[in-house]
Amino acid sequence: RYYLDHLINPVKIPASVYNRIIYQLDQPFQQVNEIVQEAAKILSDLTNYTAFAAGPETRSVKVTGFRIVPLSSHQVMAILVTDDGNVKNQIYTLPHHTNGEEIEKAVRLINDQLVGKPLSSVNEVLLKRIADHLVAGGSATEILDLLQDVIKDAASEQMYVDGQINLLSNYESDDLAKVKSLYKLIDQNDAISSLIGFNPKDEIKNDSKSKVQVKLGSELQSDLLEDYSLLTAQYLSLIH
Repeated sequence: RYYLDHLINPVKIPASVYNRIIYQLDQPFQQVNEIVQEAAKILSDLTNYTAFAAGPETRSVKVTGFRIVPLSSHQVMAILVTDDGNVKNQIYTLPHHTNGEEIEKAVRLINDQLVGKPLSSVNEVLLKRIADHLVAGGSATEILDLLQDVIKDAASEQMYVDGQINLLSNYESDDLAKVKSLYKLIDQNDAISSLIGFNPKDEIKNDSKSKVQVKLGSELQSDLLEDYSLLTAQYLSLIH
């Protein structure tokens, strides 16, 4: 820990590596999360380590539209679009008594209430208000369940993992149960999100410009990770 905090000097990446990163990111992306996912792949490819990348925070992301597209006589797809370019969808089976006119009326009411509002403001109070409007307007209240599901999906933190096999590169244990537990751990978004939570107090101390945090195995609060270290850095998402 003393070596990390006081003796190590971060180095600049070579121009060849920088150019490789630029090349891999020089492609059309439709959503911000696609860039984050590609970043995890690039990081894993360059380091031969397992890489995690968390999607941008959704607290300030605003709803720009809600749509329902019929797929069959009683099956629809709900689509929620946010101002960061993210699109979430859910497939849902509606009751037999729901008709197209009711669905269209419900979508208009929902858009009137949601468009322009941050995802973080879509709480039980707002959903109750929407439900009251749907009932008063004679619209399909069943749409509310679908709306709640797609809102929850859009507001949840997205975690992308790449290079999982690299966890075994220097793994000395032959305990298969432990290996399975390790892989199960990295599939749990909440657990990984907690592990990589960035604490400014843990930044490398010898470089005021450094935004890299290092946690050693004993600091990771998991026996499964006692032989590993975790390097974390923040990124800034500029959404236009």
